[in-house]
Amino acid sequence: MLSSSIVLWSIGTILLLLPCWSAAQPAISFPTIVEVDLMFPRNDTYAPNPLMPVVFAIQQSVIAKSLNIGLLWDLGRLDASDNTTSSGYKIYGNPINSQNSTINDTPLYEYDIMYNMTIIEGTWWFRWILSTENCSMFLANGSQLPNHDLWNTLIFTTKNGAKQPDLVDTTAGNDICASAESFTFNVTGLSHEGNGSATCAVLASSAASPAPNPCAAQMNSAYASSVSAAITRDACGLPTPIVSCPPAKNEGMKTMLFGGAVWITGALAWLMHGTL
Repeated sequence: MLSSSIVLWSIGTILLLLPCWSAAQPAISFPTIVEVDLMFPRNDTYAPNPLMPVVFAIQQSVIAKSLNIGLLWDLGRLDASDNTTSSGYKIYGNPINSQNSTINDTPLYEYDIMYNMTIIEGTWWFRWILSTENCSMFLANGSQLPNHDLWNTLIFTTKNGAKQPDLVDTTAGNDICASAESFTFNVTGLSHEGNGSATCAVLASSAASPAPNPCAAQMNSAYASSVSAAITRDACGLPTPIVSCPPAKNEGMKTMLFGGAVWITGALAWLMHGTL
């Protein structure tokens, strides 16, 4: 049973770098499509897990800064008599505004954890809300319209004996990865509006959104291991972790994780797949 007193204990971001770190960043041309994909969970059945992940991918992350993206998720049980809900879990830090987000053709992955929530069998609804801004929100009189919110909901099940969450299997294959929930934005340029202190996105006038391509953000085993390792390390950084944890070997790394941003290359050998 979920409790309204559960506190969001950890948030994080992983920008998985290209192997060629020193390669020059290609020039950005417009129009370009910014895409936000829900990589996990999916409409599927999983074994109960105390560290059920929440993973989003942001494509064209450098341009996504101009949309001032914010993410929020809620979780509730469909098969509970009181339909207990945990709501308002925001992935803080707005990491795509980080000055470090400089590699535009690499997806930026934001993660969170349904910490100690999905440890029993049940049927769950998961809602995620995407908040954005664009240049049309800044009015001539200097005021600003409210942020534009988009949302979507899926259903998943936890059942004893089912498969454990696997970020690779969840995104592997065109049929599977293409089923991800996504929102897209056709950005035709950048401008300075309002007080001119921030860059905002100019969106195409067409009301139709571009077709999404979540398969472009598909995670390989090294990338999934990075997310899995970061989630486990975050959980093990709590005063009383609910999972088995290895002895702390690098306190500096733990500090960096809880700072809200982690930079990890897919080639780091110490990130082992399947740490959940």
